[in-house]
Amino acid sequence: MFLKVLARAPGGAIFRCNRNRDHTRASRTYSFFDRSNLMMQDIMVFLKSYLEKCSLAQCAKFSGMAYGSTAVNWASFTRELFKEYFYTNLRLRKLQGVIEIDESLFGRRVKFHRGNPNRGLKIWIFGMVERETNALIMYPVSDRTEDTLIPVIERHVEKGSTIYSDGWSAYCKLNDHGYNHFTVLHKYSFKKTYVNTNTKEVVEVHTNRIEGAWKHAKDHFRRLVGTKLSQFEGHLAEIMWRSAERGNVYEAFFNLLRSVYALDGPARYTYPSPLFNTWEGVPESQSKIDDWEIRPENTDAESEAESQNETSSELSTLQEDSGTILPNRVLSSAELQERQMREQSSLDRLFDVMFEGSASEDEGDCTLTESTAPAGNLVYQKKNI
Repeated sequence: MFLKVLARAPGGAIFRCNRNRDHTRASRTYSFFDRSNLMMQDIMVFLKSYLEKCSLAQCAKFSGMAYGSTAVNWASFTRELFKEYFYTNLRLRKLQGVIEIDESLFGRRVKFHRGNPNRGLKIWIFGMVERETNALIMYPVSDRTEDTLIPVIERHVEKGSTIYSDGWSAYCKLNDHGYNHFTVLHKYSFKKTYVNTNTKEVVEVHTNRIEGAWKHAKDHFRRLVGTKLSQFEGHLAEIMWRSAERGNVYEAFFNLLRSVYALDGPARYTYPSPLFNTWEGVPESQSKIDDWEIRPENTDAESEAESQNETSSELSTLQEDSGTILPNRVLSSAELQERQMREQSSLDRLFDVMFEGSASEDEGDCTLTESTAPAGNLVYQKKNI
């Protein structure tokens, strides 16, 4: 076989057999760049920009790709590598030593009571961080119950390890499962000190590592300004890959590329869909993100909205029971007279209470008379009858 450059071949080069001229093979066959008519240089510029955390619009601009179609497809194509990395390297990994665990809500956030808290996509993410290596593992979960979280912990955390968490009730039985569990209640403090009464060992408990991981993960999605639900698993896998490969990202990426595209056959993708078995994933019957949503049973914003609705309903019931005439309508003469009488009686009772406490018991009845005082200053004296 010898290499011959042909203008009609993708990338401009094909292999042709010396004995059989009809037997040809393109230089990109079975590679990451197969089935693409773009120049190799443009694709490499796109990959470099993407690995440097440039926005997709910037990646498209630097590489000369169309933003709305080509750049989006290549970004999705790249994230398939990160999904394969999770499935082959992190799916069965065991964490040891001190592990921090927590769960966080990803999705639309309502601030200052503006907007409908029930709208938008909301997904609970459960995360674990190994302190010694900073290894990060995250799972989207359908709920935060003990039946959902404990199997994930047992899959990835070695027995006998130390686990730090907040006071979520699903973690209460971790000591019964063979772990050394310490908690810190964020309602009161972000750091708690435990002292062993026998060995006098001091343990300072906090979850700053996993909280920092949530910050980086949510910053990743904020740069995207929204994403399709079908792409959510790929972004989550990319966050875990970037957390693990903090050195030379170019070398780590092409090592991952070589492990999937060995050039001796088709790409070796083995990950299933959905990638994570802790949630339902994307329904096949629904393709639009606006048609459905995953959200927790009760978020903070929803709890506050429900409490406001309950307060409003209680206020309406109280007004109806007390006979109070609701505003925003024209009152009849009888209703107007009834309201004035009720207000007058309320004022009378108020004055009675005010002056009853100021009067001494032995003074008897008294009336109020105006005394001589400078103009503008009125004082009242009690005069016995």
